[in-house]
Amino acid sequence: MGGQIVFSRPPEGGTLVHLTVPREKAESKAESYGKEDHSVARG
Repeated sequence: MGGQIVFSRPPEGGTLVHLTVPREKAESKAESYGKEDHSVARG
């Protein structure tokens, strides 16, 4: 899919999960970089 997931442990505690998923599959990788969704889910 061309996405990425990164887990980290901030000094404040807990676990931070950063998931990057392209919104649509582009024909070239260069095109897909501008179409990623960097929204943050808070719960």
